[in-house]
Amino acid sequence: MSARNGREALPDTGEMVVVHRLFTQEYRASVALVRGVAAGDTARSAVVADHLGALGAMLTEHHLAEDELVWPRLKDDPAI
Repeated sequence: MSARNGREALPDTGEMVVVHRLFTQEYRASVALVRGVAAGDTARSAVVADHLGALGAMLTEHHLAEDELVWPRLKDDPAI
């Protein structure tokens, strides 16, 4: 962000929309991944579980970043 008229410029929230769409897309696609694991295929289930674990960790980090960086600014800045 850059300063504009003595104030910090507003963030580009377009990237937030992209990130949220990516998470939604990945979680929707995960249904087919889980259903596609054959009964007893522990190797494939481990791969799918690792993918979903990583996705969950990324979503958690994303929300922690929003909690720290986005929501306080929205709450505290009457211009937003």
